[in-house]
Amino acid sequence: MGFKMATKKDYFMFIMDQLHEFNNLDVKHMFGEYIIQYRKNTLILTIDNMCYVKINDITSKYLTEKKVPYPGFKEWFFLDIEDPNLVHDVIGDLIKSFD
Repeated sequence: MGFKMATKKDYFMFIMDQLHEFNNLDVKHMFGEYIIQYRKNTLILTIDNMCYVKINDITSKYLTEKKVPYPGFKEWFFLDIEDPNLVHDVIGDLIKSFD
């Protein structure tokens, strides 16, 4: 297994820019990676400059590419954070489900 790099700060800032329309987001920074939450519910996990969302009924409507973000983790969906329409739809619907 190759060397893993932490998510870079500028990439994290880009992610947050993509999420600008959503309020009440909390961020946890752990071991060089980030967890973005809404009301204590995980929205996005960043690992090695990639974004992941949990596999569930909501995310399954939009996403198909599954990856294991880190050895020992279950599969998560890869979220193309560079697609603003996709981010709006996926994150918006997740937030609605938590309200």
